[in-house]
Amino acid sequence: MREAARRCGYALAVHGTQVRDLDLIACPWIEEAASPDDLATALGNVIGETTGWCYQHADRDWTEKPHGRVGVILIAGSGGEVHVDLSVMPRLGKPPADEPDA
Repeated sequence: MREAARRCGYALAVHGTQVRDLDLIACPWIEEAASPDDLATALGNVIGETTGWCYQHADRDWTEKPHGRVGVILIAGSGGEVHVDLSVMPRLGKPPADEPDA
């Protein structure tokens, strides 16, 4: 999944307890980072290849989170027993020329 995220221009990290689900946070790493939908599709494809199945609805119901994050649940595994809770930090535009890069 890290490689798929990297190809989409994101850094991917695991957070949370990993007890009942896998919590992932994706941070845009390059200016041309893909949309959250494209990132979720890429990750869902990898999850599906690994577990044999990953539910990916075309009209994902993204949930707004603090600090501009959006989140979505990807359900995987033959019986839907794997839940991946994906949070994506917002993509910000390039800073104006008179402002240094953060």
